[in-house]
Amino acid sequence: MEFKHTKTCPHTVIFLLRDAQVLLIKRNALKRVNPNKISGLGGEVEQGETFLEAAQRELEEESGLVAYDLSLKGTLTIIDNLAISRVLYIYVGYKFEGELKKECSEGKLNWYDCSNIPYMNNIAIHQRLFIGHIINSSDSFYSGIVFCDCEKILYYTDSTNC
Repeated sequence: MEFKHTKTCPHTVIFLLRDAQVLLIKRNALKRVNPNKISGLGGEVEQGETFLEAAQRELEEESGLVAYDLSLKGTLTIIDNLAISRVLYIYVGYKFEGELKKECSEGKLNWYDCSNIPYMNNIAIHQRLFIGHIINSSDSFYSGIVFCDCEKILYYTDSTNC
């Protein structure tokens, strides 16, 4: 397989935690990336935004919630065969307010028990690599890189092995 990239796009992914649960979204079937998969909330960083501003905007747009303590907990570089590589800036928050939307244009939102996450097969493939570490580790910073061909991981390494 040959990888040819024309651009790198920064993205955010946000995990809100409360009472041993994490807020996730089941993406719509018509989405180009991760259709019918469960993932954290988030999206592309827009021109002129900081990563934190993008995370706050995406969270409010998708969930209706405003978080006051989003903290950068890691990054994941994804290199695939879509001619676009992505760098995910992974945020976690615990303090938030607002009325949770049950559904948005991206999909359906729900709180999931953190203890069930390792057993869920329908989590987005790249997020399966780090979600357990992110929601269970408050102190360490995560960093990873993954090479993939659509839904197949070709190579992966991360900072948990250091």
